[in-house]
Amino acid sequence: MKAVRGWAVSVAVAVGACAVMAGCAISSTYSEERGVSNDGYIHVLGSPPEARIFVDGQEKGFVGMPRIRVASGVHTVEVRCEGYLTMRRQVFVNQSTETIRVDLTPAR
Repeated sequence: MKAVRGWAVSVAVAVGACAVMAGCAISSTYSEERGVSNDGYIHVLGSPPEARIFVDGQEKGFVGMPRIRVASGVHTVEVRCEGYLTMRRQVFVNQSTETIRVDLTPAR
């Protein structure tokens, strides 16, 4: 029975260590002093509706979809669609919603 208890303690310690490490990874988006998140949102509106949204190189969805949650700070937003010129813009987000209006230009 002691071996089982020792194993359970080891698992609890390992899980606790993972939780601490995860806490460190997200600490930049959470303020313990105020108990609130520092995250903000990016909302992309415009056309064409099938245009894809990328934030910091990662695909996040399509134009017109609900807002995208991001950590506070500067982010690179790209809107791409086949047959259109790509739009790239840097935005600063801080605990609010940064709305971007995009009407892509057809490629010639």
